[in-house]
Parts: sequence; structure tokens; C-alpha cells
Amino acid sequence: MKVILLQDVPKVGKKYEVKEVKNGLARNFLIPKKLVEIATAGTLKKLEIFKEKNKQEEEEKNKALRDTLSALSNKTITITVRAGDMGSLFAKITAKDIANAIKKEYNVNLPEELIILEEPIKKIGEYDIVAEVGEKKEKLKVVIKAI
Repeated sequence: MKVILLQDVPKVGKKYEVKEVKNGLARNFLIPKKLVEIATAGTLKKLEIFKEKNKQEEEEKNKALRDTLSALSNKTITITVRAGDMGSLFAKITAKDIANAIKKEYNVNLPEELIILEEPIKKIGEYDIVAEVGEKKEKLKVVIKAI
């Protein structure tokens, strides 16, 4: 039986994929739990329209994020935190902290998933970090200062 997956189903497939499954699996498990919809000409057409719409929305969202990254180009983000005598921070600086600092300083929402850190920042100093949207990468300078 040909079905459209409405959710990710382990050992079957990912959301919105069209899969061929055994009749018993579809009738006894997948359809009653509303995990799939039977693939007909109408539902397949709706699925294609839905995928196209999602693709356009994703492209618009990525374009907006790329513009946001361009606006942050050559900007310095300053984060002031408590630190010990040797310059060690009491708390690690993560991508979430950097995203919050960008929002506070420049009033720009940059999702923390786009900020790439190999490891959390643990010392006072200047750091070059990378923010990435698709193929576009932008270097940002982060300055960590002690209170």
C-alpha cells in the first residue's frame, strides 16, 4: 500500500515521504494512529503544493537570516561577565549567551543554532566566531570582559 508519512516513523521513513508499506502495517498500525495517509492522486498533489510552499518559505527565511548576518558584519559583540583573578570565567559563554548579547546590543534576532563554537568560551579575551546560514559564513568578533 502506498502511503504518505505525516510524521517521522522509525524503520519506515521521514515526514512527508511517500513509501510503499505492507497492507497489514498500514491498516493495523499506521492509519489508526494517524501516522500516515493513503497516497491517492489528490493527496499526492496536495503534498507537492505543500512542499513547494515550504520550500519558498524556507528560502525567504534564509534570505532574511543572510541579510541579518550581513548587518552584523564587522561588528564587535561585548559580553561582560564575572571572572576570577587569572581571567577564568565563573560561567562558560555559549552560543545562546552570544545570541542574547547580539539581541541586547544590536536588537537583532540571530538564532543560536547559526553560531558555531568549537567549545564554550572559558577565558577573558577577544574571540573570532563564525555564524553560518547555508553557504554564507560571517565572522563576528566577541570581546569577553570582566566586571
